[in-house]
Amino acid sequence: MINNRFNVVYHLLYECVIFVLPIKKIKFMEIKKFEMYLDGGTIELTTGKGIFCFDERIGSNTKGRLYEGYPKRDNSNIIENSVDLEQELIEQLKLFKSDFYQSSIDYFINSKQK
Repeated sequence: MINNRFNVVYHLLYECVIFVLPIKKIKFMEIKKFEMYLDGGTIELTTGKGIFCFDERIGSNTKGRLYEGYPKRDNSNIIENSVDLEQELIEQLKLFKSDFYQSSIDYFINSKQK
């Protein structure tokens, strides 16, 4: 009898959890800040998952590649296999608006979609 009551309570709780779980989706990749460096145009995107930079340094051998944080001299923070992450960042960047950087943002998005 006790085991049977436990099963009923468990199933009721389990069913309630199923209905409660679809809570607001958290946007981790939402762009919070957009910056450009004077090193040739390295682009820094601050998101809920961290800071990412597209390398646009003058004379760089990794131009256009994605880094976690600002590109280090030894390229130790380059993100390998970053195609999906780059696409997600570009999609979120399309939603980001900036009075100061908007023309640069639009140019960057267009250059990445070719």
